[in-house]
Amino acid sequence: MTIFSRILCFSVTIIPMTGLSVVAEQPVVHRLHAFDVRFGGSVTIEVQGSNLDGARELWTPGFRIPLANDWPATKSEAVFHGLLPESVSAGIHFARIVTDRGVSTAVPVVVDDLPQTVVVPSHDSDQPAVLPIPCCFFLPLVAGKPQFVAIDLQAGQPISVDAFARRLHSACDPVLRLTDPEGRETAWSDDVPGLLGDAQLSGTANISGRHVLELRDVRYLGGPRYSMHVRVGESQLTQGAFPRLVADSVRPVFIAAAPVAANCITDDAVYRYLWQESRLSKCGSFAAAQRSERIQQLEVEPNGSRETATPVNIATRLLSGRLSEPGDQDWFRLTGQAKQLLCVTAVTRETQSPADVVLQLLDYEGSVVKAVDDLPPRDAQLSASFPADGEYFLCVEERSSHGGPAWTWDLLIDMGGRIEFTSATDYIVVPANGTGHFDLQMRRVGAAGPVRVAVTELPDGLKSDPIYVAENQKNVRLTITGAQNTVAPAAPIRLSCLHGDNEPQTVTYLTPFLKDNADLRRRYCGFVFCVTGIPAGFEITPMQQRLRIVPGCSAEVALRIIRQKGWEEAIGLEPVFPKELPPGVSLGSEEVSGDSSNLRISVEGNSVPGRYSLFLQGKIKHGGKEVVQPVPVLTIQIARSPQESAEPVE
Repeated sequence: MTIFSRILCFSVTIIPMTGLSVVAEQPVVHRLHAFDVRFGGSVTIEVQGSNLDGARELWTPGFRIPLANDWPATKSEAVFHGLLPESVSAGIHFARIVTDRGVSTAVPVVVDDLPQTVVVPSHDSDQPAVLPIPCCFFLPLVAGKPQFVAIDLQAGQPISVDAFARRLHSACDPVLRLTDPEGRETAWSDDVPGLLGDAQLSGTANISGRHVLELRDVRYLGGPRYSMHVRVGESQLTQGAFPRLVADSVRPVFIAAAPVAANCITDDAVYRYLWQESRLSKCGSFAAAQRSERIQQLEVEPNGSRETATPVNIATRLLSGRLSEPGDQDWFRLTGQAKQLLCVTAVTRETQSPADVVLQLLDYEGSVVKAVDDLPPRDAQLSASFPADGEYFLCVEERSSHGGPAWTWDLLIDMGGRIEFTSATDYIVVPANGTGHFDLQMRRVGAAGPVRVAVTELPDGLKSDPIYVAENQKNVRLTITGAQNTVAPAAPIRLSCLHGDNEPQTVTYLTPFLKDNADLRRRYCGFVFCVTGIPAGFEITPMQQRLRIVPGCSAEVALRIIRQKGWEEAIGLEPVFPKELPPGVSLGSEEVSGDSSNLRISVEGNSVPGRYSLFLQGKIKHGGKEVVQPVPVLTIQIARSPQESAEPVE
């Protein structure tokens, strides 16, 4: 059966992330499959996994599909049915399953504008299924048995094949092999740079007749986690978008061996999509670049030496380029002030680039101020103070001297220090009438002093106080609390970070992505997905979240405890990160057995005045399990005098 329309077809496998200490388990997706899908028409999507009962919708930044009314979700399966807007772009999108208990991690899916065909698996190269051109199809793999399909070609006719597997979290490492009607191999592909290990092949038929395409895993493995989405046509193959991080003011282009024109560019909250519609090239191409709010500048060729270095604008905070051929170097000229700290962070692996860059900072005479390679698991990061006022040079080159169209790089430029964040998850679940939490690990690169992190966008009915991070704190917890009887819509929220005299910046953080793929074990994320869940077993609410304390004194905060029926056990109240309390601050030991209590906070006499955050949690043993529930963040202002302590905290 062939469906002649723009088709959405995907199947993926993901690994669940950990980090939520709640009774309700989050949904986990093992596989998604869509069928009979038409842009501007209806779509039905089947999802297999676990904890899917209570599913409400399938969410992406560009479209949402509700649960099918006539097909209740079970623990292992959910079916979604609804409209797919005509405005949705072709490409890889990221979907989540939202349930009444929480949300799954982001899952990559292909939105394809090629006609979809259903392939009957054939393990016999002499009797393969014949494909129409162009087409796309989903292919599950069987261990030890390569799959074969046939393509009828005329002599001189071009052919291209693109296998999406690793890019869709499949465990498959695809191999493609094309033979002509006489059995001679005419094209073969394993790993293609910039595709995380996926395969592409292209060529021209040497003779007319039935050509056979072999598809398999490189290790001949198969099973539920081994599948691929395959595109077959006649277009120029692409390996992504340049730049891979892109500001709204920059127009991305395809990464390809030869120029490929993109006739459509659309945006959602996370990506800029570019594609060439299939009607223009009998296959079409698509790619996506991750959006950035930084001021961006692209390299200008030729810049292969100090003499031809590209001048860097003083406002530039994102510098992008590529090492177009083996041995290529990209040089830049910038102005520095004595003792000013420069931090340059390379971004390659996290955006699928195969580049492994080396960074060098040189003075005007050519002497090396500092040179760095990568710092696993991070890419190269150069942090140095300018020795004196004047002009300096920044050199970017490939560590292994490789190069080509896919060897792109993006450099994050930070003056006066940098704050970096990582997290084990990319979402936060806020219990109904309760508090949810999102934990971040923070790393300072030359940035001293207090740091403020706050939510900049929140759905109605939710609230969150900023957090203030002292220099001794490396772990922080953001909390979001729902108002009474509020069920906020599932939505992405953004965070901002402020330190020193710098302007507030949107927080981007690294989060686990593909645990079994060394090329992309982490990815940059620019928002946190927020969803309302079922009520927690208990809630601890401070009656006052902001207070002032004079050094050498103590204060008490009244606590209100709300328990669900049957949750009568004693609750232990403790700091989330006990070794990282603000300097000079200590807490009284508390165990709560009723519906109210008091928390004593003491401040030593030599404590430094300033604003600090306390991250607390309640812990209870219920039903044979230890359940942890966050407490809304407490903000304390260590006052300079008793008179100051009487003033309200902003």
